[in-house]
Amino acid sequence: MILHLTTQSYMNRTLLPTASSNSSLFPPASLHAGIDAAYARLLTAIRSLIDCCIPTRIVTIGPRDPEFVTPFIKHLLVKRRRLRRCGRINKANAIATKINELIVAHRSKRLASLLEATTKELWASVKNKKSERQPIKINGKLADPEEFNSFFSAISTNSDYT
Repeated sequence: MILHLTTQSYMNRTLLPTASSNSSLFPPASLHAGIDAAYARLLTAIRSLIDCCIPTRIVTIGPRDPEFVTPFIKHLLVKRRRLRRCGRINKANAIATKINELIVAHRSKRLASLLEATTKELWASVKNKKSERQPIKINGKLADPEEFNSFFSAISTNSDYT
């Protein structure tokens, strides 16, 4: 299962809309509305402002990603890869240091909860987090190695080559 998650990016902020430019964000208050209705309107206005003013980025977390890879860490990994491809190694190394710090913090938090655990609980936590390899399936059926070999040998063989 591949998860497509959004992470908020604070790098490119847009200008906040004003009440006159988007009046649907700030509906007029009713004199008879209770505090719950006013609070609900406030939450709706805040959520819509967040949605329109803070850009989001989509990151993909796959089944083979380790459990410490959060959407923010995945975003930083993508950013580091782009910087390295562009040749900006110093900035990429700074981001790599930040990624390492976040991973260490996550692992230490996870291991702190296992300080007084029994051996059985330790192995249970390791087994749950270990990613098991799934068999390769083609059109819902398990792939046969002989099928793979025959397919790739057929497309790789050039009968015109002498």
